Amino acid sequence: MVRISRILRDYQDAGSVNGLLSLWGFVDDWTFLTKAGHVGLVYHLRGVDYEGLSHPQRHALVHRFEAGLRLLDEHCRVYQYLLKRTVAPFNAGPCPQPIANEAIQRRAAYLNGRRQDLYDLSLYLVLLYEAPHVLRRSTKLQGLWAAPREAVRAWLSSDHALQAIESELDRAIGALHHKAQGFEVQISDFGPERLRKSDAFRFFRELLNYNPAVVDAARLTHDTHLDYFVSDSSVDCHRDHLLVGDRIVKVLTTKEPPSQTFAFLLQDLYEIPGEFIACLEWQRIASDRMRRDVQSRRRHFFNKRVSLVNYVAPETRPEEMLVDDSANATVRQLGDALTELEVNGHFFGHCSLTLVLHGTEPRALQHQTAEAMKAMAVHDGSLFEETYNLLNAWLAIVPGNGAHNLRRLALLETNVADLSFPLVPRWRPVGSAFGRLRAARRGIGSSVASTRTYRPGDDPGLIDWYEAEFARSSVEVQLAYAKLVNGANAAAFLPRVAAPVLGLYPTEGQITSAEQERMLIENLRSFRLLHLPTRYHMVHHIAPAACAAHLLHVMAEHDGIPSRES
Repeated sequence: MVRISRILRDYQDAGSVNGLLSLWGFVDDWTFLTKAGHVGLVYHLRGVDYEGLSHPQRHALVHRFEAGLRLLDEHCRVYQYLLKRTVAPFNAGPCPQPIANEAIQRRAAYLNGRRQDLYDLSLYLVLLYEAPHVLRRSTKLQGLWAAPREAVRAWLSSDHALQAIESELDRAIGALHHKAQGFEVQISDFGPERLRKSDAFRFFRELLNYNPAVVDAARLTHDTHLDYFVSDSSVDCHRDHLLVGDRIVKVLTTKEPPSQTFAFLLQDLYEIPGEFIACLEWQRIASDRMRRDVQSRRRHFFNKRVSLVNYVAPETRPEEMLVDDSANATVRQLGDALTELEVNGHFFGHCSLTLVLHGTEPRALQHQTAEAMKAMAVHDGSLFEETYNLLNAWLAIVPGNGAHNLRRLALLETNVADLSFPLVPRWRPVGSAFGRLRAARRGIGSSVASTRTYRPGDDPGLIDWYEAEFARSSVEVQLAYAKLVNGANAAAFLPRVAAPVLGLYPTEGQITSAEQERMLIENLRSFRLLHLPTRYHMVHHIAPAACAAHLLHVMAEHDGIPSRES
C-alpha cells in the first residue's frame, strides 16, 4: 500500500523555476529590473564580418570593445551572448515570372531539405547596473536623536518608504542610461541596437526555452512578474545533464583561461556543430581591492618558497636549502600583474565563460561537447563539464543571477576583449556557402551572384558590386545565359583555334576539373596552363596583378615587343 504522502512527495520536493530567477519586470520601455534592485538594458549587436578582415583590423575592432569596458566601474556587469540556432524554414515569396518563380521555389526547397545543418548566429549584450544600496538589517529606528521627526516618519509611513525606494530607483536608472550612452559610442562599430521591452522579453525566453514553438508561444502582456512569464519549460535535473522541456542540456564552464589571447580567439566556437548559447560575463574589480589581494598572495607564496624545516639547523647555508621554484614563478607572475595595474593602467575583472549545449540526440550532444572542449584546448584553455553544479551554472547565464555563478576568474580587460564575440559571418547562416540564404530571400539576382566562389578574405564591397551587376540585367537574360553556359560544348572547336591561348586557373579549383584542363592541353595548338596559389575560381578578381603580369609576359613572347603594366 502506497501512502498519499509518498505520492505527493515528488510534487512537494519540486520547486518553481521562477523562484530561481532574479528577473522581476520592466520599469520603462527599455529598462528591466531584478529582484535585487539592479537595472539593466538589452542590446542586439549586428556584428562585423570577420571573414573579410585581416588580423590588425580584428585587433582594432576588439580594442574598441576594450575601450567600452574601460568606461564601466565595479557596479556594472556585462553579459555578452552568442546564440546559435537552427535556421527557420525558408519561405520564398511568389514571383510574377514563372521561370524565376520555379527557380526560387526550387532553391527554397533545397535549403529546407538541409535546414538541420544550417545555423543562424545572433549576438546580444546586456548591461546591468548594480546600484550601491544602504542595507538595513532591521526595522528599528535609525537617526532618532539627529532627526526624530523624520526617523519616526520613515519607520511608520509606508508612503515615505515607497518614495525613498522610488527615488533610489530613479537614480539607478539615470546612472545606467548615462553609462550606456558612453558604452554605445565606443561599440558603435558593432551596430548595437537597444531592444524595447517586447524584444527583450523574447530574448529572455530564448535563454530559458530551447524549443522554437515554446519561445513563440507567449508575448509580453505584463510589465511585472517577468520571472514567471519567461520560463515555460519544465526543468529536470540529472547527474550529468538537464532536461529543459524536450531538450537535453549540458553546461560547460571555463576552468582554466587560455595561456595567451589574441583578437577573436574563440572563432572556432562558431563552427561547433549543433545549437548552443555562449555567455561571457564580466565585472570590474576595484583596483585597490585587487592590489591588496595580489600583495597578499605574493607574501603567501614568497614565504612558502622555503620550508621551515630548512631553518631548524642554524648552520644551514642558503645553497643547501630546498627552494620551491613554482612558488618563485608564481611570485614573478603576481609581480607582472601588479605591473599591469600600476604601470600600464590596466585593471582586472571577474570573468566567466559558460556554454549551454542543447539538443535532442544524446550521442550528437556528446560529440558537440567534445568539439567545444577541443576548441578551447587548442589555446591551452580548459572547459569543465558541470555535474553537481549543473543547475547553478545554467541559471548563471540569466542576467541578474550572479549569485549562481561559482566559476569566475580574474582577467585583464584586454584578455576579456579578446574572448568576446563582436564578429559574425556576413549574410549567411553557418553551414551554407556565401549568398545562398540571401538568394532564397531576395530573388534570382542574388542567386546568380552566389554562384561565384567567394574567398573568405574577399572585400565586401567587391561582393556587393558583383551582385549588383548581376541584378541589373533581366531575369530572362540570366536564365538564358545560364542554360547556354551549362549546355555548351566547345570540344569540337578547340583544334581550329590557331591563336595562342593562356589559361589561368586555381590550384585544385572547384569548378574546372583536371579532365577539362587535360582536354585543353591536348586539343589546343598553342596553350599555356598556369596555376595560381588559390583554390577559388575567380582568379582575375582575387589576384589581378599576378594575372596581368602573366598575360603581359605571354604577349611579349609572341609579339617580340616588351610589355609592362602602366
